[in-house]
Amino acid sequence: MKFRAFRAIITSTLPLSLPPVRPELKRKTFSESYQEEERIVAELELLNIRYLSRTLPDTAASVRPPDILLADLIQQPSARVRAAVIAVFLAHPEYAAAVPAALERLGPTERLTLRFFYTAAVLLQQEHTERLRP
Repeated sequence: MKFRAFRAIITSTLPLSLPPVRPELKRKTFSESYQEEERIVAELELLNIRYLSRTLPDTAASVRPPDILLADLIQQPSARVRAAVIAVFLAHPEYAAAVPAALERLGPTERLTLRFFYTAAVLLQQEHTERLRP
């Protein structure tokens, strides 16, 4: 009985099929994805988010605009890098203003992921407010 109720909720809230892939989004090769991940992690270091390791010694000269950074983080194949968006929101709460623009750059599944991570950051911030204050 519980399974039927769960299934009814899931099928009523999720689409039965995924929307077509946007033609402007080109699938990246492994090498391209790896290099992009390295660049993003280097940019995160400029934002004082340094818990992600890299294999290349290159450093980033600047950080991409907040909406692009958030969207690019969510689109990363690696879960460790995608989840870094929570650290970005905690370390730089001003990036929350870029969420609407970042959502415009993402597909439906990625939008949901960004919303989940944003919610996680908000809840973590509320839970640990005293420790996060300088």
